[in-house]
Amino acid sequence: MMNEAYDDLKRYLRDKEMNNADYERLSDKGMNVITSKEMKVGHIIKVKHNQRVPADLVLLYTTEKNGTVFIRTDQLDGETDWKLRKAVATTQKTSPIETIYSIDAYVEANPPDDHIYDFKGVFRNSVTGIGEPLSLENTLWSNTVLASPGYILAMIVYTGRETRSNMNSKSPRSKVGLIDWEINFLSKVLFLFMVLIAFIIVVMDHFSGEWYYKFFRYVLLLASIIPISLRVNLDMAKIYYSYCISNDDDERMVGTIARNSTIPEELGRI
Repeated sequence: MMNEAYDDLKRYLRDKEMNNADYERLSDKGMNVITSKEMKVGHIIKVKHNQRVPADLVLLYTTEKNGTVFIRTDQLDGETDWKLRKAVATTQKTSPIETIYSIDAYVEANPPDDHIYDFKGVFRNSVTGIGEPLSLENTLWSNTVLASPGYILAMIVYTGRETRSNMNSKSPRSKVGLIDWEINFLSKVLFLFMVLIAFIIVVMDHFSGEWYYKFFRYVLLLASIIPISLRVNLDMAKIYYSYCISNDDDERMVGTIARNSTIPEELGRI
């Protein structure tokens, strides 16, 4: 229980760190710094190279002259190859870039859903009514990382619990590895064996006297059959394994974080 409480504490600290991460927001007064938890739909924010995307965005401008960028989506869909994204043509041609905020336009988008490979929207000019269609290529979903050099400007279309990554995530559950299942099964077998031995001793004593007290006494005497210390030693070893994974001195696993200390041995099965 203490082990799981420690994992929950680390998860809370990671969430707090992400919620308090600083980003630059474009406004009528220029660039100002805001945190992730202060972001709202319609904000235009700057995301730099190797910076994590804090919300679901529509790409408006990139420092790449061809108007394209690459993102890493391994934390979203598990794929390690980079994905190509394109900026809205109307805003990519804007110069200087600070004037993007003064463009009289808006983005039409579908209601929030959990489809990470689908998006339909329109970037529409409020004055002329002319719209530019938007697709998945114009978006950057939350928890992806900007892989291209330079920076981008993008508008938030979904934030908080309405982001694709959040709608696809499930409530954290208690994870149990194969070794734990095996130990639990063997513990049940040993418990039944212990009860059986205690009952046989009582039978051989012909149920003399207060035999039910003797039965429980024999059960307590035979309790050492169940290796409780093995469970404690195993949990301590898992905590140590998780610490070694997150603090590798040989730099063979740079940046690796053990997010759960109850199943580190399962990494050997991958």
